[in-house]
Amino acid sequence: STKTPIVPISEDHWPGLRQSINNFELPILQLDDNEWWNTLSYTCNTRSLEWYETEFARMFAWLKENPKKRPTTRWKTFVRGWLERSYERERKLHASAAKR
Repeated sequence: STKTPIVPISEDHWPGLRQSINNFELPILQLDDNEWWNTLSYTCNTRSLEWYETEFARMFAWLKENPKKRPTTRWKTFVRGWLERSYERERKLHASAAKR
């Protein structure tokens, strides 16, 4: 089977995302995949750079506080898991607030 070549993050689709990834010292070489971010945006239900930057800041702080837990490989798995859990927490919080 032939692997599809990875297309770098498009500034047209994701303005500012590459810079944010760099600003928060996340490994751009392992995360520079436009289609992966497009797919992730569906599972997290957002393309808001502001939301991603908030989560990158939380990730950055956690990684600084827990250097031994910093991934050395599988960064996409780490970032996807973090963002999907954060989205689920927010979704449940808003759902329970709406019931009140």
